[in-house]
Amino acid sequence: MTTAHRLAREALQLRDWAARALLLPAPPAPPPRVSAAAWQFFARMEWCATPLQQVLEEAGVATGLDAGAVAAQAAALRLETARIASAREQLAALSQLAQRLGLRVVVFKGGVAVAQGEALHLEDLDVAVEADAGRLVRELDPDGRHGPWSLGQYRIPPAHGGGVAVEVHASVRELGSVAGLVAAAQPLPGHPGLFRPSPREHLWHLLTHATATHPDRIARLRDLLLLRTALAECTEADVREVEQRAARRAGTPLGAVLAAARTGVSGPVLERFVRRRYFLLARWEGLGRRPALRLLLISASELTAPPRGDVIRKLFEVPDRASVFPGMPALFARVPRVDSALRLGFRPAVLLGALTLCAGAVIEERVNAARSAPATARAAG
Repeated sequence: MTTAHRLAREALQLRDWAARALLLPAPPAPPPRVSAAAWQFFARMEWCATPLQQVLEEAGVATGLDAGAVAAQAAALRLETARIASAREQLAALSQLAQRLGLRVVVFKGGVAVAQGEALHLEDLDVAVEADAGRLVRELDPDGRHGPWSLGQYRIPPAHGGGVAVEVHASVRELGSVAGLVAAAQPLPGHPGLFRPSPREHLWHLLTHATATHPDRIARLRDLLLLRTALAECTEADVREVEQRAARRAGTPLGAVLAAARTGVSGPVLERFVRRRYFLLARWEGLGRRPALRLLLISASELTAPPRGDVIRKLFEVPDRASVFPGMPALFARVPRVDSALRLGFRPAVLLGALTLCAGAVIEERVNAARSAPATARAAG
């Protein structure tokens, strides 16, 4: 058994235990005894150290962990705790800024859960504003030192390490136009000046974002827990509406992921995907080819129909042209081909580069294996 195979197998044992502990009502059994490397790998894959720590302590099984597992869990917990605290600081600052500027700032995705007291990992804090997006960006980043993350949104890095970035969106694909999102938004309790999508739209956005937008994160425990918090806010009518929307997306995992969040049980399709993701990432763990792997996972997934055609469509599609930079829409309006050329030229280049990295990593590993084979044979002789 290779090191990568052992790492994936142990981390999957840990994930199976954590899924039962976090998503099912029965008291959790003690966690499996696996290596510290498996704990670290699991923590990076699932981002659920904070709720998992609460389960460990409440069930009284934290004391049974060995030193390596304790260290790995503690490191993941420190990172998540720092990011959650940073998000809450950013929310407080945004609340004051929105009131001062008279803006309706809509918080969405994980920021809604954190604002309402949930302790879940955040990669960034997403907000949207219908008008004066540029004004909000200038207030958050007065020196203008950071460029656009992509057309249609502006990413402002954290002021210190371990914090979360703020992404100001001028378009939100899964929720339609920002104008409609802002008009239908509800006040975010405890944060004057900030708003949030309705519970039904919040659930739909989380579901589509964790599947169609980021297929490499399908059935991640952190996202299943986030979906569960959104489900708790919805009425039965809201949930039925979201289920019907998911059913209309035939050939996608939307319904399976929603059912897993509701019941705590993943079906065979999701379980197969999770296993493939773990073994692929463990296989490539030391190679640092994450961008290539993301595209590889999307194209290899059995959860889209047809998977490869969907990848090509996603790479070539032209999203909303809205931008927080006043000059961009004017430029694209005068010379539409500039927009098309940028998008249609850049995305295939990313795909080609990703495939090249994949091929290079495979060749590199085979060459290394071939070089080590004679030495192994001599040592055996």
